[in-house]
Amino acid sequence: MKKSIYLPIILFLLTNKLFSQTTDTLLLKELTKPVITCEIISLNSQRIITGLNLDQKDSIRKVLNIWENYCRENEPILRMRILLDISDNIDISQNFKRYFKQNKWQTFADKYKY
Repeated sequence: MKKSIYLPIILFLLTNKLFSQTTDTLLLKELTKPVITCEIISLNSQRIITGLNLDQKDSIRKVLNIWENYCRENEPILRMRILLDISDNIDISQNFKRYFKQNKWQTFADKYKY
C-alpha cells in the first residue's frame, strides 16, 4: 500500500523537476536571443559594403536597400547612393537634395544650384 502512494508522489516530483528545467532552458534561450537593431544593421552593412568591389554595384544596392528598410534613410546611405550614381553617370540632383535636406544644410543646397 505504501508503495502505491509513494510512486505517484515520486513521479510528480520528477516530472515537475524536468518541466522546470525545460522552462528555465527556454527562458534562457529567449533572454539571450540577439535583438536586431538599427545600430547592428548599420555596422554590418558598412562592413559588408567595404568588402565589396565597385563592380559589385548590385550587391551594394541590395545592402543599402536592406539597411534603409531597417534604419530609414540616413546620411551614410545617401552618401553611398550619390557615389554610385556618380559612378554610373546618373543625375545626382535628387539624392543630392535629399542629402542636404536631411543634414539641415538646405541653405547651402539652395545657394549652390546644381
